Amino acid sequence: ENLETLAGETFRDYTLSGATMSGGILSKSVIKQYADAKAADANIVTAVMNGGGNDILIPAKALDPYACRTRWYRKNISNRCIALVEDTYVDSVNLFNDMDNDGVENILYLGYYSPKGRDKNLSQVVSVANDYIEYGCEVATNANCSFSASYDVMTDADILDDDIHPNASGGQKLANLLWPNLQPLL
Repeated sequence: ENLETLAGETFRDYTLSGATMSGGILSKSVIKQYADAKAADANIVTAVMNGGGNDILIPAKALDPYACRTRWYRKNISNRCIALVEDTYVDSVNLFNDMDNDGVENILYLGYYSPKGRDKNLSQVVSVANDYIEYGCEVATNANCSFSASYDVMTDADILDDDIHPNASGGQKLANLLWPNLQPLL
């Protein structure tokens, strides 16, 4: 909504909360959301997106089977967690390449920010995942992909009480972060 207000127009929106990049436990995956958008109208010039966060955060918030949370006794994320990030990265780059092959001219990818409160110990995995996706945008795909890092923009005051999702001020900050890359494409 914030981007639409800045642009003075509406955009097609296929986003679903709880979506993973390729799975689909709670919601239709990002890959399937893109397929739905393409099926509705294949003339997609620009895609504004993120994805992959739930692939990591949902298991970490539940039982943390990949040891993605840092702890007082484990200062770094585990190798299993890094492997999960790498798998999600591969799915993301494959999607970028599919978009490029489908004629999508621009991909604007919004990076993740550090969670707050009880989920603050997921900050290291978020940072590692952002590094992978930023690399994917810059090097690993032929797609015209632009990564917008939100890590330094968001504060705890911009995050809902669920410790993960943006509130109204956070949503506005994220839109303002994307806007300089989106505006010239309209």
